[in-house]
Amino acid sequence: MNVIEVISAICGAGGILGVVSYFLFFKETKRIKKSEAKKGELDNWERQIERYEKRLQERDIKVDTLYTELRKEQEKNLSLLEQINNKELENKLLIIQKCEVRGCTSRKPPSDNY
Repeated sequence: MNVIEVISAICGAGGILGVVSYFLFFKETKRIKKSEAKKGELDNWERQIERYEKRLQERDIKVDTLYTELRKEQEKNLSLLEQINNKELENKLLIIQKCEVRGCTSRKPPSDNY
């Protein structure tokens, strides 16, 4: 036998063995490939879930910040409203206590302060 015949016999046997092994282990390799594809898909979903959770946390922080600012503005507005109401009350009281006749004891309306 020459070298070419030996090489072709080995390749032929290897080719036949390759085909036989392919059919023998077809289900196993198919299952392995399927599981690898499923794992890649799950990894992709996990990355997307992590990204969405991060975005959700960022939005929660933003909403909390906005609510804090809103509460501060509401407190400020309530304080201003209270001041306005107090000033209006003082103004009404001064209008009621306004003396129409000045410098006399017969003040209209009467008052304890002379």
